[in-house]
Amino acid sequence: MATSGDKYRSYLSEEEIKNTKWNFGPPNYDDVDKLFEEGRTNIWPVGSLEEKVERLVKTWEMELMHKADPDEYKTLDAKNFKLGVNEDTTSVLAEAPDTTVKVLEFFAVDPSKGLNDFQFHYGVFFAYMRLREQEIRNLMWISECVAQNQKSRVHDSEIVKIGGGYNAFLQTSLPTSLRFYNSEEETADSSQKLFKTTFPRGFVLEILQVYSGPPVIVYKFRHWGFMEGPFKGHAPTGEMVEFIGMAILELDEHSKIVKKEVFSDRGELLAGLIKGKTSNESTEETPSGCPIMSS
Repeated sequence: MATSGDKYRSYLSEEEIKNTKWNFGPPNYDDVDKLFEEGRTNIWPVGSLEEKVERLVKTWEMELMHKADPDEYKTLDAKNFKLGVNEDTTSVLAEAPDTTVKVLEFFAVDPSKGLNDFQFHYGVFFAYMRLREQEIRNLMWISECVAQNQKSRVHDSEIVKIGGGYNAFLQTSLPTSLRFYNSEEETADSSQKLFKTTFPRGFVLEILQVYSGPPVIVYKFRHWGFMEGPFKGHAPTGEMVEFIGMAILELDEHSKIVKKEVFSDRGELLAGLIKGKTSNESTEETPSGCPIMSS
């Protein structure tokens, strides 16, 4: 995997930038990387499994967000790639293919140690249990909000099979009138502009822990940024907005991602973005009993 041109992402050398079709022009990560270095909780040693996974995920996000031609993706197989959000994890428990050794070699892992050293099956079950815990919290939030006649504050999750950028993670089956963010009305361009305005210094990713190595990679992640711009009519708060989740990557024999499953509560993100008052909002404070709206 090429690493020149960017400290934390691959395939961003001068030559690659020049020969790539971009959605919004070549990305510049100077501000994002500065925020990342100021706020990260771990500095993973270069060459460690955690550092390699962090680079892989950051590169994947860069390609999905910014590359215009899926055929130019290097981290994933665009023809076979599937993305699931809060989806059942049973499908990733299948036996690893015969090409496992090649994938392990890509990550510079000694294949003689075997996959059991990574205990990826335990990581998958852990991710599954975390998802169930999150679902219980979601139900508690929704029930309390409905009981307090705060239905407009409810956020529901919807499984996303494939997509890119923010829209892929913020789709919902809620009625249009209850959506703080309606992905059906947003394009890749409009969503990118919206969140770039809301988070002018970027929305940063870090890997908190890696539970298993390839070909099935299970990891815990954190996204964060500072709401220094407006969001859908809500005034900026200047506060940190963050959410933590689990994810599972499945790699093929060419070390390309063919499946990614994300387990998180998108309400954590949206709740932080609607705390700022709107221009037509009354001076009365919003009741704090609704957990989603409480600070």
